[in-house]
Amino acid sequence: MRTRMDRLHLAMAALALALAPCGGCVFHSTATHWNGHLGADGRPVFVATSSYVGLNFGIVVPMAGRTTIDEMVDEATRRITANDGSHLRLVETETNNYWYGLPPLSWLFSPVVTSISFEYRPTAEAVAAAAAADAPRAADDPAAPVPPR
Repeated sequence: MRTRMDRLHLAMAALALALAPCGGCVFHSTATHWNGHLGADGRPVFVATSSYVGLNFGIVVPMAGRTTIDEMVDEATRRITANDGSHLRLVETETNNYWYGLPPLSWLFSPVVTSISFEYRPTAEAVAAAAAADAPRAADDPAAPVPPR
């Protein structure tokens, strides 16, 4: 016969196993529509943001997902390089550890959400593609036309 504590341990282990595959999610987005405005150097810029969801064991030990700054920079810059971007500038990083979410379970398995944003110079082809995507938006709202890039 199982005691109540045995059932609690079993439930926590089952929950940890169920959450483990979800612990390595990543979401990417890139802002390309700047209404013709340029970056500080007078050239078009794109802003790439990546959000990572991970799981820590014992609040501080990474268990699943790329949630350290080094891993986030590596992953995000690899993605920008694949899009032929150059002249990177790190804009923002953010890390949230939700150890306080559902104690004592979240003291053992803490969800972690991190974000990183880069500003980068896109290729001429990427700028042309973004300008082509802007054209229908300008046609939909003639009161606020999008200037050419």
